[in-house]
Amino acid sequence: VWLYLPDLRQALRITIAGQDAQRPKRNADMLLGFEQLGGRLLEDAPRALAGREPIDGTDYVIVEERLPGESEVQRRFWVSPVNWTIAKIEYRGAGGRLDQTQSIEWQRVGRAWVWKRVEVRATDPPVRTVVELSRVSVNTGLSDRLFTVNSLKSGTIR
Repeated sequence: VWLYLPDLRQALRITIAGQDAQRPKRNADMLLGFEQLGGRLLEDAPRALAGREPIDGTDYVIVEERLPGESEVQRRFWVSPVNWTIAKIEYRGAGGRLDQTQSIEWQRVGRAWVWKRVEVRATDPPVRTVVELSRVSVNTGLSDRLFTVNSLKSGTIR
């Protein structure tokens, strides 16, 4: 997938070929990859509520996720019980050590919640990637035929 950075007038390739949630591949240029772009809970992973915690004065519910057969927490999500957005995600590696933290600010565009700013911080090596989205449009009248499985896979519209 290509991510266009208008301020830099540059496009960066984000590798999503390694969509395996058990072994997410890091992008050489950026910390954002398939897992960070989706921010979804794994389908088969056991989850548990781990409590509540405020971030900047707002309360969030913490959801912990483990891979099947693993005892260590793989990811922790800070979820808003008001609008169900995710404000923070911690990614953990072997032995439960913190690998990355992703912080997300949201903006309301029409009836949709869309990222406003995303910051991903890695611990080893200490690297930070920030993506800010502006001039976002939702439901702009694009034809549904643009979003068929075939057109998304091939990149061509028939």
